[in-house]
Amino acid sequence: MTHAVVIAEGRRYEVAIDRIGRRIVFLRGAVTDDADGAMLPPPWRIAVDEPLLDASDHETGYAVAGDPDVAMIDRTTPHALTLDVTAENYRSARRVVTIPANPILPVAAPVALRRLPGSIAGTIEVQATGLPVAGALIALTGPALPAPARAILLSPPLAADLTPAATLQGHAVLPVASPVPIKTGRSTAAGAIEIELDDVQALAASQLLRIGPDERVHWVEIALLPGAPNVVRLTGPLAVSVREGDPVAPFTLDVPLGPNVTLLGDAFAGEAIVIGDADPGGTVLAVSDGTAPIRYHRRDVIAGPAGNYRIAGLARLASLRLTVSAGGLGNQSRTFPLSRSPAVGRLDWRLPP
Repeated sequence: MTHAVVIAEGRRYEVAIDRIGRRIVFLRGAVTDDADGAMLPPPWRIAVDEPLLDASDHETGYAVAGDPDVAMIDRTTPHALTLDVTAENYRSARRVVTIPANPILPVAAPVALRRLPGSIAGTIEVQATGLPVAGALIALTGPALPAPARAILLSPPLAADLTPAATLQGHAVLPVASPVPIKTGRSTAAGAIEIELDDVQALAASQLLRIGPDERVHWVEIALLPGAPNVVRLTGPLAVSVREGDPVAPFTLDVPLGPNVTLLGDAFAGEAIVIGDADPGGTVLAVSDGTAPIRYHRRDVIAGPAGNYRIAGLARLASLRLTVSAGGLGNQSRTFPLSRSPAVGRLDWRLPP
């Protein structure tokens, strides 16, 4: 034991120092962008659920340190730590990291953060005349990912997080014969389980309804016709609002056109890009996830009557390879880098003959 004598204001103090404090790093890692793998410099914030440990950030990542004589004294057993990492323009991440028994410290545990979804908007015109190209298809055709991964663009974006058990399959659809093939919807907010139409002739359970004009089309499934005049009940809540006067057309789901695709990595609400282990085929994609109702999405995006389009929910990729096609005009492909902020990018097109 070491002693020290301190004299202050005429008083004499004898201090016994029986230990020297020291700290070691138990856990460390880089914090990166999950789209491009680049390291994110501070500021960002990290917290750990063990009160005897402190988390800190620095230019090359984070560190979790503490007094080895106090924190996790028994190192013959594993210890689980929960890290919470937050950064501006990124989705907060929670990661559980296990310090193994008899560890070699520090344990490396990098954390990758997901960008908040952004969007792209623009117009598509004929190069020679400047006239708008209504109904042009804007398809996600890249970038190429390591096999077997494929990037798939959904419209509209996901309404709920998907679990690791989720799958996706492409289908063809067939129009339902009806005296009124295109019906009209009444204004209904997203989240509703029922919608009102001006006509329900030929509608039945398990049919799909294509709601809205081309540039903001979305798909729902009929659960039943509950008996109230012109009311249709859906299998799940509306992901997108129905606007007054929206066109509503009934279809039946045809055979699958591609494999049942397993999704790779996390897929969160608000995101429109999912990564699968194959190409699902088809233009209408069915997303199945356990006991949740099947959700239906259009693949890719269609331009409106003024040649206008908007692609929402862009995350997971550092850049997009987009291809625009329209009957009678040449296809055009471009690569567009995505911002790390959820701002709206602008990308206009002039299609050659």
